[in-house]
Amino acid sequence: MLALPLQYRARQHETDRTKMRTYRAEARDYLMMLGGVEEQRVRLSNRVKFAIDLLIRLCKKLSGKEVVDRSARLVGLEVPQTYAEKEDEELKRKTEAAAKYLAEKQAKEKASAATGS
Repeated sequence: MLALPLQYRARQHETDRTKMRTYRAEARDYLMMLGGVEEQRVRLSNRVKFAIDLLIRLCKKLSGKEVVDRSARLVGLEVPQTYAEKEDEELKRKTEAAAKYLAEKQAKEKASAATGS
């Protein structure tokens, strides 16, 4: 890595066009190599993420939806909620609110029955 800046400095005053083309070709080759190395690093990183996700799935059973959501997150996507999921959440919220209301009502009735008796 350190040799590259030194090579550039040594060659920066070159005026021979054939040598300049050769140096540009070397620089292009080096740039392509760096791009390939970066691509391999990203692929390895994705493989590691996939392996970790696979281990998590093996250790803990996930539903198909959870597997899809995790896989999407691994590649940088966010899976939107479906209309059915929103309806299910709303129904769950209403059911919990109704259960809470019923429990409070029964508690009040018990309290009034205990004081009224």
